[in-house]
Amino acid sequence: MVPAVRSVNNPDLRKLKFIRFTGSFTGFIRDFVTYGTVQTHLGTVKSDLNMKLPSGQDAVYSGTLSTDFFRLGEFIGDPKIGAISMNGSLKGKGFGEKSRNADVDGKIRFVEFNNYRYSNITVKGKLDKKLFNGMASINDPEAEITLNGLIDFNSKVPCIQFYSRG
Repeated sequence: MVPAVRSVNNPDLRKLKFIRFTGSFTGFIRDFVTYGTVQTHLGTVKSDLNMKLPSGQDAVYSGTLSTDFFRLGEFIGDPKIGAISMNGSLKGKGFGEKSRNADVDGKIRFVEFNNYRYSNITVKGKLDKKLFNGMASINDPEAEITLNGLIDFNSKVPCIQFYSRG
């Protein structure tokens, strides 16, 4: 296993159970570009990513990701979240809640939350630790709204400060 990945415990990479990769991998263990498809027990992820894993520091990454039906909730240990189908780009560093800082821009075809499948979601903004600042919109049969502002996930119940139109 890649040494820097060995210390990642959130998300728990063991939940993937197996990893089958088809594509290309160019570079070194701590600095590489990968393009391809990763199949796991939880679903499939397609990537075109540059990843840097400096010793003793947060990972640095940029590129695109897509999933068709990936069991995200199971992967991150949140029973309220189910599968996700999405594509988007990200650029940032860190994976954990205390270090994560990433720009995200994506379209979520669907995500399951609290036993409901929300569809047609667009997200663009910055995720800084447990704070999202940006734009999100949804065009679902049960909700149609565009929001611009903050979501703070630091407390048990997220604090939301948005301007909306819908």
